[in-house]
This record gives sequence, C-alpha cells and structure tokens, in this order.
Amino acid sequence: MDPLGVEVLQRAGSETPEGLQRFCECASVGQSLKNLTTFSFIRERLASGTLRINGAHFSIENGELMGLDAGSGEIQRIKLFVGGLS
Repeated sequence: MDPLGVEVLQRAGSETPEGLQRFCECASVGQSLKNLTTFSFIRERLASGTLRINGAHFSIENGELMGLDAGSGEIQRIKLFVGGLS
C-alpha cells in the first residue's frame, strides 16, 4: 500500500467521517500533482523552470479556496479580498 493509503487508514480510527473525507480531498490534490510528474514532458519543464504547477481545492460546502503550499506540502486557506488574492 502506498504511504497515502497507510495514512488514511491510520486516521480512520480517530477522525470523524467528515474530517477523513476532507483529508482525502486535500490529499488528492498533492497526489494529482505527483501524478503529473510521471509525464516526461512535465518533468523536463519543471526541471528547466519553464513550468510551475500548483494545486488547489475548493470546498463547495463552506466556500473556502485552499491551496497546496509547495514548501510544506500542506493545504492552506487562501484569503480572498476584493481586487485579488492575498
């Protein structure tokens, strides 16, 4: 089993169903970005600096936009204000 699957199983005993669902939704963002790097043309452009990929998750339930922090690998709330992002 991959590390993400192991973490989901570990959390399953202590998380509420909603918390586990949210974890899985957010974790899938990072997994999707990781999957993109399996394509050689993506890896090449990332390595050359001609491409940058970002991940985001939008919660319809509460209207929050979450972004994947490339440094920490954590999903963090993106604060919106009139006129753009902060």
